[in-house]
Parts: sequence; structure tokens; C-alpha cells
Amino acid sequence: MYGIITYFDKEKKEGCIQSEDGRLLNFKEDSFGPNLNVSFLDADVKVVFDADENGNVSSLMMLNEQPLLDEKIYYAEPSQIGIARESVPEGYELIDKSEYLLTREARSSKSLKLFLIDDCSKFGGNVLLDYTEEQVLRNSIGFSYYIYRGSARPAIMGKRDDNAPLSLYDLKHKLNHEKLLKYHQDEQNSRTGLKIAKISGLILLIIFTVGFILSLDR
Repeated sequence: MYGIITYFDKEKKEGCIQSEDGRLLNFKEDSFGPNLNVSFLDADVKVVFDADENGNVSSLMMLNEQPLLDEKIYYAEPSQIGIARESVPEGYELIDKSEYLLTREARSSKSLKLFLIDDCSKFGGNVLLDYTEEQVLRNSIGFSYYIYRGSARPAIMGKRDDNAPLSLYDLKHKLNHEKLLKYHQDEQNSRTGLKIAKISGLILLIIFTVGFILSLDR
């Protein structure tokens, strides 16, 4: 039987396998086959093993040039991009997520969420995790107003469905991590540039003020 390791504790030498028939099976050190190199075991490693009707795993070995299990497991995506404030909704599995947060500002909470959802789709995500928002007072010339500032993490979730069009492999490669990294770097550079501009402006203001004071003493 084929499967993929979803969790492995290297110290305890035990973990969990998602088998090709959809079962989650636990295994321990006594489940290992002969000559298995334990140092290579980790999450997402594809394995072959025997399992009895009670789910007891034996003869566990790593796959060598076997068909990709990820291409044989199918998942349905959410019908529309949503926001999960704390966790993935029941019945769905978290398949991939970004290391970086998306950030936005808007005049209303509703607009903020719509902007983030639109950004999420551009990076290939189908759900937003770790959503936060805050109301911030923005000062302008002659008046002040409130804006909403928020952030969220684009991710991929899915529900196991043998009739769905996308495989687990498809979903694992759907989120554009390279594009997200560039977005993060651009955001960092923009913040750095803004800080430099503020510091430069402050220095010029100080120079102008000192020069004005000295001119009064003449």
C-alpha cells in the first residue's frame, strides 16, 4: 500500500501516514522495514507499507521511483475565497500557506476585506488566515479621518473529494511563493524608503529652524 507521511517525530521515531485509501495510520519504530534509513523520514515523504484491517503498519519503506501519490488524491476547493480568523473550517485541510502576510488600508472594514481577498486570488490562494484589522486615525491638511488597516496570510485549503478536478499535487503548487517573496521584499523596501524620507525631512526641518533662529539674531 502507498501513502505519504503527514507527521514524524524524529526523537520518538513515530508518526502518521495518510494512506492511498484515505485512512490516517499511526506508525512506530517497530513498523519499519529492513534497512530503512530513518534519517530521511519526514513530512511529505512518500512510503510503501503493509497495513492490516486494524490499521497496524509494518514493512514501512520509502518509495523509489513510484507513482506520485499526490497526483492520485483529489480535493475540492472552497466555492469562494473566505477569511478564517482562527483556523481552517471543519471538513477542510490546510495544504499550503504563505510565510508572509498581505497588508492593506481602506476607508471601511468591508472594503479592506475585499481588497485582501482580491490580493489573495492574485497570489493563487483560496483562503485568508490570521486576519486582523484596526481602525487608525489619519491626519491630513486641515482635517482628520479614520481608515482601516489590516493583514492576512494567503493559504490553500481543500476538502477530500475523489470527483474534484484538482489533485493534491496541483494544490500544493497553486500558491505563488516566489511572487509572495517579491511582494514582501517590495513592502520592506517601501517601509525603509519611507523611514529615510521622514528622517531626511526632519533633518531639513531642524536645519531650516536653526537657520531661521540665527537669522533673527543678526
